Amino acid sequence: MIKKKRRKKRYIKKSRYVDLTEDLVFKYFFSSNKAVLAFLIESFLPIKAEVKGLLLLDTSRAPTSPARKYVILDLVVLLKSGIIVHIEMHKNRSKHLPKRTTYYWSCLYSENLKKGESYDKLKPIYSLVFTNFGVFGKKIKDFIHPYSVRSDIEPHEVLDDDLNIVFVEAHKGQDAEAIDVRKKWCYIFIHSANLTDSERKQLAKHKRFKMVLEHFDEVSKNKKLSYEALSRDVSLKMWKMERKSILKEGIAKGMRKGVAKGKAEGKAEGMEKGIAKGKAEGMKKGVAKGKAEGKKQSQKEIALRMLETGFTPADISKATGLSKNEVGRLNGKG
Repeated sequence: MIKKKRRKKRYIKKSRYVDLTEDLVFKYFFSSNKAVLAFLIESFLPIKAEVKGLLLLDTSRAPTSPARKYVILDLVVLLKSGIIVHIEMHKNRSKHLPKRTTYYWSCLYSENLKKGESYDKLKPIYSLVFTNFGVFGKKIKDFIHPYSVRSDIEPHEVLDDDLNIVFVEAHKGQDAEAIDVRKKWCYIFIHSANLTDSERKQLAKHKRFKMVLEHFDEVSKNKKLSYEALSRDVSLKMWKMERKSILKEGIAKGMRKGVAKGKAEGKAEGMEKGIAKGKAEGMKKGVAKGKAEGKKQSQKEIALRMLETGFTPADISKATGLSKNEVGRLNGKG
């Protein structure tokens, strides 16, 4: 009896939770719970975020003219103090992120005053940007990078307190067991979709993170949100693949056209060179032939004059280089 080999069953582990690094999930998660949002802000920024003062603003920024760039932000929060906090999550690598963030910050800052208000009414704006990739290189170990406008000369005094940009490289700072709440936040962001029970238990030891996890459980039950986030992620990946394919095809097409054009130009150039060479050779031969014929005619004229003056054909042949027969034909005797 032949024993059948047992096939190992492979199970696809389905995630119980949503992925907080997805744009749609990130926005919904923090906009649907002001207490959790306030905790996030206070964890990374040196400001007090009073829950009652949190107001979510419109995150789209229409350009002042059709020629200018349209801006869509993740989260924009107005605190009771008047301070504006702009929060972004970037799961996938983004080109020119520091410039992009500064541009976003400047768009918000330019809207800070109403007509007729004095410049002393301007309020600080904080941009808090989380990434799942390196922005400042592997050699820099710090995972939090705060920036402001400071003097290049010591003691590097701050020019203005209004500009504050903080980058958080979450993948560098993740630590569920750390005392630092910022590292706990980073851990939740990176591992949110696959948090284990032991990791949740470790994180829940902190009272406010227990609140975060409870809200996280509620959001994870939102099937519509999960589906939309997954669809968007798949669409984005397909778009990137298609763009890569189009770019590759475009390069190949461009190369084919370039080669064909080069051949055509080379052929045309060859024809031009051939014509030019033919002309040059023709002219050379023509000049040579003309010179030869001209010389011959000149010799005949000299021979005729010599005959008229009584020179013998032999003497004329030696003097002009014409043969005796040619001299004889000139004399009417050939």
